Amino acid sequence: MVKSPYRLRDIAFLDIGSTKICCCIAHTQEDIIKVLGLGHYASAGIKAGQIVDVEAAQQAILRALEAAEEEAERTVHALLVAVPGVVLKTAFAEHKISIDRKAITDADIIRVLTENNPFEHYDNLEILHAIPLAYTVDEIEGIEDPRGMIGKELSVTAHFIAASRSVLNTLRVVISGCHLDCAGFVAAPYAFSLALLNDDELQLGVTVLDLGGQTSSFALFKGGVLAGIGAIPLGGYHVTKDLAYGLSTSLMNAERAKTVYGSCLLSSMDERELVLIPGSGDQCSVPLQQVQKSLLVRIVRPRIEEVLDLLRHQLTAFPAVFGRRLVLTGGGSQLPGVRDLTSTFLDKQVRMEKFQKILYTGDLSPCFSTVLGLVRYFIGNHQDYLPHENQNDQQEGFKGIWNWIKKNL
Repeated sequence: MVKSPYRLRDIAFLDIGSTKICCCIAHTQEDIIKVLGLGHYASAGIKAGQIVDVEAAQQAILRALEAAEEEAERTVHALLVAVPGVVLKTAFAEHKISIDRKAITDADIIRVLTENNPFEHYDNLEILHAIPLAYTVDEIEGIEDPRGMIGKELSVTAHFIAASRSVLNTLRVVISGCHLDCAGFVAAPYAFSLALLNDDELQLGVTVLDLGGQTSSFALFKGGVLAGIGAIPLGGYHVTKDLAYGLSTSLMNAERAKTVYGSCLLSSMDERELVLIPGSGDQCSVPLQQVQKSLLVRIVRPRIEEVLDLLRHQLTAFPAVFGRRLVLTGGGSQLPGVRDLTSTFLDKQVRMEKFQKILYTGDLSPCFSTVLGLVRYFIGNHQDYLPHENQNDQQEGFKGIWNWIKKNL
C-alpha cells in the first residue's frame, strides 16, 4: 500500500448518505480510535447514493464538516469519502506472473493485480480496491502473504471493486467546491465493516448488513479479507413513504410515526392500542386521526420483508462459506423487531452493531459506522494494495488509479 500524502490530523472522513451526511475527525492511540469531532446534517442534492444537485450537496457537506470541526477544535484540509454500495461494481479474477526465482515484493503483488484488471475495457469505471483473496507460489497454495517467498510463478485470485468514473468525478467537483482536497475513495460496505467486526468474525466468516435510508448494502468477510459486497436501492426511507401513503399524512409525520410507533412484530396489544397521527395538509387545520398501532406494523413489515428478500436473493450468489453470523447496522436496524425478522429471513445468527476499539464522549449511533470505518481504513486496517488518490491525478484530468500505478511503479 502506497502511503497517503495526508496526515490523519489533516483529514476528515465523510459518508454522503441518502438521508444524512456524516463527518468525523479523529486521532489514534495504538489501535484505539479516539473521535475528536462528529458532525451530521440532513442530506440535500443526493438521491439513491448519487449527487443530483452539486450546490445543495456542497452546502450539506459543509454543514456536517463545520459541526465536526467545531467539536474537534481543528481545521482539516482534505476528505476521505465513502462511496455508496449501490453505485459499486465488483468482479473476481485470477492471474499469474513470472517472478524468476526472486523474492516476492510489494511491486510483484501490484503487478500481478494490475496486469489482470477485469474492468480494463470499461472506460467509465475506476478501480477503488483490488483485494487479494488467495495466493499461490508455484504449487504451494493457501498462502496468506507471499512477500519474501521465492519461486518461479506468483498467482493471485483477487476481488476488484470499481465505481462509475462520472460519479467519482462529480464527488471530486463537490469536494473541490468546498475548498478541500480529495484524499481518496473507499467502498462504503468495506468501511462500515471495519468499524464493527472483531478478529474472530473477520477470520471465521461474517455478513455485515447496513439498512440505510434509500439504499441497503452488505459485505462478506472470510479469512480476514473482504470477499463480496452487494446493495439494493431500498431502505428505511421507503418505509416512511409507505406510511405516509397508508396513513394519509406527510413524510415528516410518517417518519415520526415510524420512529415512535413503528415495529416489524405484531403484538396482542397492537390491535387495541390507538395512536394519534396528524393528517396531511396544514397542521393547524387538519385534525389528528386515531389509528390502530397494528396498522403501522402491517405497513412497515412488508417493506422490510421486501428489502430482506432482495438482499437474500443477492446473497445466494455467494457460497455458504461465510457462515451464519450477521452484524446488523444502519438507521433501519433500529426498528423494533428487525433483528428477529432478519434472522428468520436470512437464516443467520444476528447481532446488533458494536463499535470495535473506538472511544467517544458522546453517543455513537449506527449512522456513524461508515465514517468510523473510514478512519480504521486510513490507519492501515485493510488488505488492498491500491494507493490513495493523490493530487497530481486530479490535476491531470482524473486519470484512473491504474494509470497512476503504471506510471509510478
